[in-house]
Amino acid sequence: MCEHEEISEDEVESTLPLLMSREEDEVMNECIKDLKTRSKKFQIEAVAWMATIANSDGFMAQEEWQLIYRLYNKEFSLDLSELLLIQKKHMKYCLKFKSMHAA
Repeated sequence: MCEHEEISEDEVESTLPLLMSREEDEVMNECIKDLKTRSKKFQIEAVAWMATIANSDGFMAQEEWQLIYRLYNKEFSLDLSELLLIQKKHMKYCLKFKSMHAA
């Protein structure tokens, strides 16, 4: 995801500890508030990445399903078919990335 979205490793390494030090609900509310200011296209991309990452181990836990449903259906009213299409593209990208870096 980071390569696809052009997020540097330094940015992840500097941001993640800050987020991990905060209350989960506070971070979630801030993220939702920010996403509500973004375009539908951006919201779909973000939620599709969440679903792709949640599925990356081959299983989506109940909590992950509940969060993704809450976001796409209740918070942002996103089109599920469009979301699934973008998630499918993300999965193809991830599989290609994995095969290129496995060698």
